[in-house]
Amino acid sequence: MGLDKIIEYQSIDIKLYALENEFQRSDELKNLKILQNNYKEKTEELSRMMKETQELFSSFEKSGLRISEVDGLEEDLSRDINSINDLDELDLYDKSLLKYDESISSIERELNRTAKRFTEIKIEVQKLIEQRLEINKLYVQHKKYHDDKINDVKMKAAPIMRELQVLRESVDPKLLSKYEELRAARKMPAYVEYNDGNCSGCGMHIFIEVNAKLNNKGDTAECPECRRIVYKL
Repeated sequence: MGLDKIIEYQSIDIKLYALENEFQRSDELKNLKILQNNYKEKTEELSRMMKETQELFSSFEKSGLRISEVDGLEEDLSRDINSINDLDELDLYDKSLLKYDESISSIERELNRTAKRFTEIKIEVQKLIEQRLEINKLYVQHKKYHDDKINDVKMKAAPIMRELQVLRESVDPKLLSKYEELRAARKMPAYVEYNDGNCSGCGMHIFIEVNAKLNNKGDTAECPECRRIVYKL
Protein backbone atom coordinates (compact mmCIF):
# COMPACT_ATOMS: atom_id res chain seq x y z
CA MET A 1 0.00 0.00 0.00
CA GLY A 2 2.86 2.36 0.87
CA LEU A 3 4.48 1.84 -2.54
CA ASP A 4 1.19 2.52 -4.34
CA LYS A 5 0.92 5.91 -2.65
CA ILE A 6 4.46 7.05 -3.49
CA ILE A 7 3.98 5.93 -7.10
CA GLU A 8 0.74 7.91 -7.25
CA TYR A 9 2.50 10.89 -5.67
CA GLN A 10 5.31 10.59 -8.22
CA SER A 11 2.92 10.40 -11.18
CA ILE A 12 1.41 13.73 -10.12
CA ASP A 13 4.71 15.36 -9.16
CA ILE A 14 6.22 14.54 -12.55
CA LYS A 15 3.85 17.12 -14.03
CA LEU A 16 5.26 19.72 -11.63
CA TYR A 17 8.80 18.56 -12.39
CA ALA A 18 8.12 19.01 -16.11
CA LEU A 19 6.92 22.58 -15.51
CA GLU A 20 10.08 23.34 -13.54
CA ASN A 21 12.24 21.97 -16.36
CA GLU A 22 10.27 23.93 -18.91
CA PHE A 23 11.01 27.12 -17.00
CA GLN A 24 14.72 26.28 -16.55
CA ARG A 25 15.02 25.78 -20.32
CA SER A 26 12.92 28.83 -21.20
CA ASP A 27 14.28 31.67 -23.33
CA GLU A 28 13.05 34.11 -20.68
CA LEU A 29 15.40 32.67 -18.06
CA LYS A 30 18.29 32.20 -20.50
CA ASN A 31 18.08 35.80 -21.71
CA LEU A 32 17.98 37.14 -18.16
CA LYS A 33 21.05 35.10 -17.18
CA ILE A 34 22.93 36.32 -20.26
CA LEU A 35 22.19 39.93 -19.32
CA GLN A 36 23.23 39.31 -15.71
CA ASN A 37 26.51 37.78 -16.87
CA ASN A 38 27.13 40.64 -19.31
CA TYR A 39 26.51 43.20 -16.56
CA LYS A 40 28.88 41.33 -14.26
CA GLU A 41 31.58 41.29 -16.96
CA LYS A 42 31.25 45.04 -17.57
CA THR A 43 31.39 45.69 -13.82
CA GLU A 44 34.57 43.62 -13.52
CA GLU A 45 36.09 45.53 -16.44
CA LEU A 46 35.26 48.82 -14.72
CA SER A 47 36.93 47.52 -11.57
CA ARG A 48 40.05 46.69 -13.57
CA MET A 49 40.04 50.19 -15.07
CA MET A 50 39.84 51.72 -11.60
CA LYS A 51 42.73 49.57 -10.41
CA GLU A 52 44.84 50.58 -13.40
CA THR A 53 43.99 54.25 -12.76
CA GLN A 54 45.35 53.91 -9.23
CA GLU A 55 48.51 52.35 -10.65
CA LEU A 56 48.88 55.27 -13.05
CA PHE A 57 48.53 57.73 -10.17
CA SER A 58 51.31 55.84 -8.41
CA SER A 59 53.38 56.15 -11.57
CA PHE A 60 52.82 59.91 -11.52
CA GLU A 61 53.98 60.01 -7.92
CA LYS A 62 57.14 58.10 -8.86
CA SER A 63 57.73 60.58 -11.68
CA GLY A 64 57.52 63.33 -9.06
CA LEU A 65 60.31 61.65 -7.11
CA ARG A 66 62.41 61.39 -10.25
CA ILE A 67 61.85 65.09 -10.93
CA SER A 68 63.25 65.77 -7.46
CA GLU A 69 66.32 63.75 -8.43
CA VAL A 70 66.66 65.85 -11.60
CA ASP A 71 66.41 68.99 -9.48
CA GLY A 72 69.41 67.68 -7.56
CA LEU A 73 71.35 67.22 -10.79
CA GLU A 74 70.35 70.69 -11.90
CA GLU A 75 71.97 72.11 -8.78
CA ASP A 76 75.20 70.34 -9.66
CA LEU A 77 75.05 71.66 -13.22
CA SER A 78 74.35 75.23 -12.17
CA ARG A 79 77.94 75.72 -11.04
CA ASP A 80 80.04 78.15 -13.04
CA ILE A 81 81.97 76.31 -15.76
CA ASN A 82 84.89 78.64 -15.06
CA SER A 83 85.24 77.00 -11.67
CA ILE A 84 86.19 73.68 -13.31
CA ASN A 85 89.94 73.32 -12.88
CA ASP A 86 90.92 70.04 -14.61
CA LEU A 87 89.83 67.40 -17.12
CA ASP A 88 88.55 65.03 -14.45
CA GLU A 89 86.13 67.66 -13.18
CA LEU A 90 85.10 68.43 -16.77
CA ASP A 91 84.46 64.74 -17.42
CA LEU A 92 82.26 64.51 -14.33
CA TYR A 93 80.42 67.63 -15.43
CA ASP A 94 79.81 66.14 -18.91
CA LYS A 95 78.52 62.92 -17.37
CA SER A 96 76.14 64.90 -15.17
CA LEU A 97 74.88 66.73 -18.26
CA LEU A 98 74.29 63.43 -20.06
CA LYS A 99 72.51 61.93 -17.04
CA TYR A 100 70.37 65.05 -16.73
CA ASP A 101 69.37 64.85 -20.40
CA GLU A 102 68.57 61.12 -20.14
CA SER A 103 66.51 61.65 -16.98
CA ILE A 104 64.48 64.46 -18.55
CA SER A 105 63.84 62.38 -21.68
CA SER A 106 62.83 59.35 -19.60
CA ILE A 107 60.45 61.38 -17.43
CA GLU A 108 58.93 62.95 -20.52
CA ARG A 109 58.33 59.55 -22.11
CA GLU A 110 56.79 58.20 -18.91
CA LEU A 111 54.50 61.21 -18.48
CA ASN A 112 53.41 61.02 -22.14
CA ARG A 113 52.73 57.29 -21.84
CA THR A 114 50.76 57.76 -18.63
CA ALA A 115 48.77 60.69 -20.02
CA LYS A 116 47.97 58.69 -23.16
CA ARG A 117 46.77 55.74 -21.07
CA PHE A 118 44.62 58.03 -18.92
CA THR A 119 42.90 59.23 -22.10
CA GLU A 120 42.40 55.63 -23.29
CA ILE A 121 40.96 54.62 -19.92
CA LYS A 122 38.57 57.57 -19.96
CA ILE A 123 37.25 56.46 -23.36
CA GLU A 124 36.98 52.82 -22.24
CA VAL A 125 35.18 53.78 -19.01
CA GLN A 126 32.66 55.92 -20.90
CA LYS A 127 32.03 53.02 -23.26
CA LEU A 128 31.55 50.58 -20.36
CA ILE A 129 29.14 52.95 -18.62
CA GLU A 130 27.07 53.26 -21.81
CA GLN A 131 27.08 49.46 -22.23
CA ARG A 132 25.92 48.94 -18.65
CA LEU A 133 23.11 51.47 -19.12
CA GLU A 134 21.99 49.59 -22.24
CA ILE A 135 22.13 46.29 -20.37
CA ASN A 136 20.03 47.82 -17.60
CA LYS A 137 17.36 48.85 -20.11
CA LEU A 138 17.28 45.37 -21.63
CA TYR A 139 17.25 43.79 -18.17
CA VAL A 140 14.12 45.71 -17.17
CA GLN A 141 12.43 44.59 -20.38
CA HIS A 142 13.44 40.93 -20.09
CA LYS A 143 12.75 40.85 -16.35
CA LYS A 144 9.11 41.51 -17.20
CA TYR A 145 9.10 38.59 -19.65
CA HIS A 146 10.79 36.46 -16.99
CA ASP A 147 8.27 37.43 -14.30
CA ASP A 148 5.37 36.79 -16.67
CA LYS A 149 6.79 33.34 -17.35
CA ILE A 150 7.08 32.65 -13.62
CA ASN A 151 3.48 33.71 -13.05
CA ASP A 152 2.35 31.44 -15.88
CA VAL A 153 4.25 28.50 -14.39
CA LYS A 154 2.87 29.25 -10.92
CA MET A 155 -0.70 29.27 -12.25
CA LYS A 156 -0.19 25.89 -13.92
CA ALA A 157 1.63 24.51 -10.88
CA ALA A 158 -0.88 25.64 -8.23
CA PRO A 159 -3.50 22.86 -8.71
CA ILE A 160 -0.76 20.24 -8.94
CA MET A 161 0.82 21.44 -5.70
CA ARG A 162 -2.56 21.39 -3.93
CA GLU A 163 -3.11 17.83 -5.07
CA LEU A 164 0.34 16.82 -3.86
CA GLN A 165 -0.17 18.51 -0.51
CA VAL A 166 -3.33 16.50 0.11
CA LEU A 167 -1.74 13.24 -1.02
CA ARG A 168 1.54 13.55 0.90
CA GLU A 169 -0.34 13.08 4.19
CA SER A 170 -0.96 9.46 3.21
CA VAL A 171 2.55 8.73 1.87
CA ASP A 172 5.04 6.80 4.00
CA PRO A 173 7.48 9.46 5.33
CA LYS A 174 10.51 7.24 4.68
CA LEU A 175 9.50 6.63 1.07
CA LEU A 176 8.74 10.33 0.63
CA SER A 177 12.09 11.34 2.12
CA LYS A 178 13.94 9.04 -0.29
CA TYR A 179 11.82 10.31 -3.16
CA GLU A 180 12.64 13.96 -2.38
CA GLU A 181 16.33 13.10 -2.07
CA LEU A 182 16.34 11.53 -5.54
CA ARG A 183 14.26 14.36 -6.98
CA ALA A 184 16.74 16.93 -5.68
CA ALA A 185 19.49 14.93 -7.41
CA ARG A 186 17.36 15.08 -10.60
CA LYS A 187 16.90 11.31 -10.66
CA MET A 188 13.41 11.37 -12.05
CA PRO A 189 11.37 9.30 -11.99
CA ALA A 190 12.77 8.22 -8.63
CA TYR A 191 10.77 5.00 -8.25
CA VAL A 192 11.02 2.81 -11.35
CA GLU A 193 9.97 -0.67 -12.41
CA TYR A 194 12.31 -3.63 -12.21
CA ASN A 195 11.97 -5.01 -15.73
CA ASP A 196 13.54 -8.37 -16.68
CA GLY A 197 16.58 -7.75 -14.50
CA ASN A 198 16.97 -4.17 -15.65
CA CYS A 199 16.50 -0.79 -13.94
CA SER A 200 13.88 1.13 -15.90
CA GLY A 201 15.54 4.38 -14.85
CA CYS A 202 19.10 3.98 -16.12
CA GLY A 203 18.58 0.84 -18.21
CA MET A 204 21.42 -1.09 -16.55
CA HIS A 205 21.19 -4.85 -15.98
CA ILE A 206 21.19 -5.28 -12.20
CA PHE A 207 19.86 -8.83 -11.84
CA ILE A 208 22.81 -10.13 -9.80
CA GLU A 209 22.77 -7.23 -7.34
CA VAL A 210 19.04 -6.89 -6.58
CA ASN A 211 17.05 -9.87 -7.84
CA ALA A 212 17.21 -11.71 -4.51
CA LYS A 213 15.58 -8.70 -2.81
CA LEU A 214 12.64 -8.58 -5.23
CA ASN A 215 10.67 -11.74 -4.58
CA ASN A 216 7.16 -10.36 -4.20
CA LYS A 217 5.03 -7.65 -5.75
CA GLY A 218 5.84 -4.31 -4.15
CA ASP A 219 9.35 -5.29 -3.02
CA THR A 220 11.94 -2.57 -3.54
CA ALA A 221 15.72 -2.26 -3.85
CA GLU A 222 18.20 0.45 -4.68
CA CYS A 223 19.72 0.37 -8.14
CA PRO A 224 23.51 0.11 -7.64
CA GLU A 225 24.10 2.19 -10.77
CA CYS A 226 21.78 5.20 -10.57
CA ARG A 227 20.57 4.89 -6.93
CA ARG A 228 16.91 5.00 -7.96
CA ILE A 229 14.48 2.72 -6.20
CA VAL A 230 13.39 -0.23 -8.35
CA TYR A 231 10.19 -2.08 -7.46
CA LYS A 232 8.69 -5.36 -8.51
CA LEU A 233 5.30 -5.29 -10.17
